[in-house]
Amino acid sequence: MTVPSWVRVMRLPFQKLTPSQRELCVQLERVRVAVESRVEPAPAVRSWFSRFKPEAPQPAVRGMYIYGGVGQGKTMLMDAFYDQVSLPKMRMHFHDFMIRVQREMHLHKSDTGGTVMGTVARNVLGGVRLLCMDEFFVNHISDAMVLKPLFENIFQMGVVVICTSNRPPEDLYQGGLNRERFLPFIPLLKSYCDVFNLQAHDFRQEHNFSDSSERVQRVYYFDPKDDGNALTNDFRGGGEAASIVENEVMKVSELRSITVPLSKGGEAFFRFSNLCGSSTTAASNNDKVEVSLGTEGFIALAERFHTIWISQVPQFDASNHMDGRLRSFMLLIDVLYERNTKLLIASKVPLLQLFGMTGIVKVAEDFQNRLYTRYVSVDKLCSEFPANLSKAEFIKLGGSLGLPSSRTNLFFNAILAPGEDSVSARRVWDICENHRLLLQGNPPATPHLYRFDIRDESVMENEFVCSRALSRLFHMCSGNYLQQHHKRFGDQ
Repeated sequence: MTVPSWVRVMRLPFQKLTPSQRELCVQLERVRVAVESRVEPAPAVRSWFSRFKPEAPQPAVRGMYIYGGVGQGKTMLMDAFYDQVSLPKMRMHFHDFMIRVQREMHLHKSDTGGTVMGTVARNVLGGVRLLCMDEFFVNHISDAMVLKPLFENIFQMGVVVICTSNRPPEDLYQGGLNRERFLPFIPLLKSYCDVFNLQAHDFRQEHNFSDSSERVQRVYYFDPKDDGNALTNDFRGGGEAASIVENEVMKVSELRSITVPLSKGGEAFFRFSNLCGSSTTAASNNDKVEVSLGTEGFIALAERFHTIWISQVPQFDASNHMDGRLRSFMLLIDVLYERNTKLLIASKVPLLQLFGMTGIVKVAEDFQNRLYTRYVSVDKLCSEFPANLSKAEFIKLGGSLGLPSSRTNLFFNAILAPGEDSVSARRVWDICENHRLLLQGNPPATPHLYRFDIRDESVMENEFVCSRALSRLFHMCSGNYLQQHHKRFGDQ
């Protein structure tokens, strides 16, 4: 397998990539070569007779739709590819891209005729020949209804599209309002983009706890009193009191401004409700009702501040898809993560419990409780089972604990190390112990934990998205993420 030259600039060596990641590198290199060698026709003066002779169309360069679970390297590989393409290009988060599209549509809302979307596409993209979009995730009906006409024009312009997503095309906008009107977009996307399922491991998890012995600044505050005092005191104590600005008014657009309760330099402090809105009990108690700042507001904050502090983050119920605060919080995480923003938050529950006992967290809790009830130590476990457990042996272990094979199989896939087909009894024990410690709000004893993104057909879409958000929050607390933040922003 020929190694593309741009792979050498990545933070992970090629030999450490999984087979799926290596294959994606090869496929992306194919796109790079094709798009850079494609000759754009120079504008020429054509004769009157030649106007009746159709030009032979150039074969289209197919783009890629890359999907897979959280932390599998989709963005890392796409960005490394993007940096090496020497063409007019654009790289955006999907949320940001659609905000530009909606703004442009608003400017042309009074236009008549069927050319509005073509004008919008040309104005948003300019003369780019490559469009890379991260986190292709459709959850707004306003976006869903315009994607097909928008991308029809983008593809007709000859723009090559590369995008990443956590979902296959068929699952986009699942359960959305008027989804039947969105569905024609899927075959259009497939006709211009090859679909690639990146099946790797969550590479971010390897770095989440490996620096626990170092004095990494605390970024998640377990605050059982839920008063936010510790977080507030640390924010105020990090600089001179005179440098703190109260109620800074920040312009978001021509028609909208937002208020930042506390700020100092490139850092801002908020209560959760300032950002994501009040709970439903606020209105019933006649308290002041706050609304979410929304995508546009979150992006404006991330562009103005490199560090965001949030107090009094509530515990969510991942199964409640009607909770607007939960949707806003997950959107906020996406926006901040995309920009490598440092996030410090305080909540009355440990991070592992932030979205409730759902998904793989619930599976791990059940497994850990049953394992500890039966075995007092890893040595006792090894006396009855092999030191290294194959999938069949692990399912047998789960059966002896009274767990159904489907749940045991799910947990096995979540704890399996990359490139392995068995798991050591020591690793199983360490992961269960780290799970117990994290649920108590304590630091883990070892770097090992399970993957959050394991696909479970029995859970709702909202629960999967919460698992994705939890993975990102853990990574944002890691030394690896904070080091990248420091490289980008320094001591601003």
